[in-house]
Amino acid sequence: MIKLLGISCQILFVVCYIPQVIKIYKTKNVKDLSMPMWLMLALAILGTTIYVFNTSADIVLLAGYGLSLICVLAILIGMIVYRKRA
Repeated sequence: MIKLLGISCQILFVVCYIPQVIKIYKTKNVKDLSMPMWLMLALAILGTTIYVFNTSADIVLLAGYGLSLICVLAILIGMIVYRKRA
């Protein structure tokens, strides 16, 4: 039961970034997003991924943090590409 809760939370953790990714690439508008916030989030997720890998190597956590990092990097790339157009 507790494993199901963990899996559900990791799915939500990954899925929560998808609307922002879609909005960035659809509207090509990033003027109201904070680059420092997204950079800090990327570093926090990367650090947590490394920590989990070195301590428990729980596949659910690693997958969740890894996919979240990919989404956050997609947002950062969109911010870099479309910031110049704003």
